[in-house]
Amino acid sequence: MQKLLTSFIVLLSIQCYSQSWQSLTNLSTGVNTGVYFTDANTGFVAGDNGQIEKTTDGGVNWTMLTTGVSSHVSHLHFISNDTGYAVGANGIALRTVNGGTSWNSMNTGTGNTLPFIGSTNGSALYIAGYNGMILKSTDKGTTWTSQSSGTSQPLYGIYFTSPNTGYAVGNAGVILKTTDAGQTWSPLITGTSMQLLSVFFINSNTGFAVGGSQGSNTGVILKTTDAGATWNSQTFSNNFFGSVKFISNTLGFVTGGSITGNTSTILKTIDGGTNWTTETTSSNRQYGSHFPTPNVGYTCGLNGTVLKLTDFNSIDNLTSTNINIVVSPSPSAGFITFSGFDTQAEYYIEIFDLSGKLIQQKTVLNSNESIDLTNETSGIYFYKIKSSEKSNIQQGKLIIQK
Repeated sequence: MQKLLTSFIVLLSIQCYSQSWQSLTNLSTGVNTGVYFTDANTGFVAGDNGQIEKTTDGGVNWTMLTTGVSSHVSHLHFISNDTGYAVGANGIALRTVNGGTSWNSMNTGTGNTLPFIGSTNGSALYIAGYNGMILKSTDKGTTWTSQSSGTSQPLYGIYFTSPNTGYAVGNAGVILKTTDAGQTWSPLITGTSMQLLSVFFINSNTGFAVGGSQGSNTGVILKTTDAGATWNSQTFSNNFFGSVKFISNTLGFVTGGSITGNTSTILKTIDGGTNWTTETTSSNRQYGSHFPTPNVGYTCGLNGTVLKLTDFNSIDNLTSTNINIVVSPSPSAGFITFSGFDTQAEYYIEIFDLSGKLIQQKTVLNSNESIDLTNETSGIYFYKIKSSEKSNIQQGKLIIQK
């Protein structure tokens, strides 16, 4: 029996380690385009008919919230666990201050469709909309001012690399840039006429914009390394991309899928966008994405689909070193020993549960260090060893068997 249990746990470990994305259930049907999680387990999904659904257990169960609107809700953004925003068709602009229990309309002064809302570290809010609309609030959404974008094209996404410098993307390959907190916006030369739906920067110079052509069902990824002065493009047939997010300078994801085939595509890069590989998803076309922690990610799409990333190794990258720490035993009844540290250097050990929650952290003081997990339940856990610069230099899985 002991051998059988060991084999089962090892098999479960392999399955959990290799299965990157899982499809969540218990959601309503329809088109979901907005997803935002305030932590690994608490999050919201928005879509058709004014629907916003909430989970507090990592997507196992969902509760329909009362929004008071019936048009499509396109995008969600939270600046705290309690305060969040939703925008959408026909000028929908909602705010909650109690974690989604109730939603109240904000007076933006427009009936334009609003596909996006975001913030600059919570200090200023920006909304992107049709007819080149950009709205800004500096009082958490109480009042909004319209900014002159210089374009009449629909705008779908905004990203700020600092309080003053930001980028907006939209139809016909439009990318706008501001260096004065949105007072003025200037068009950039992108080299594409495709629709651009999402923009993300990993630092002040390097950024990405994604979208595609619905007519030709072709996806596009643009990359700049000079703060938008020039853009290089990669195209992908049978695709249309709705979201781009990076977890680190090298690890990023692009979400989308085929328009004609209604199949999902999630691309992953581990080299800063030079190369992209396709993740295994087998779902409907996806739109939005959000990564609330370095170990958990969510996407949403057609037919009420929400996908969840729970593969620890697919999130974290290792800094190349000569370190080789021996971790034993595995399986373990709860005490884990980490052997082989250089005591002249500074290291940290972090332990995570399967959901990505940090459950223990320890500063390394000796060549051999022990972690006590006897109070944890049997199952799969993960460890990370970090250097003094907080770089991940070794990581792996742990099996607790009692």
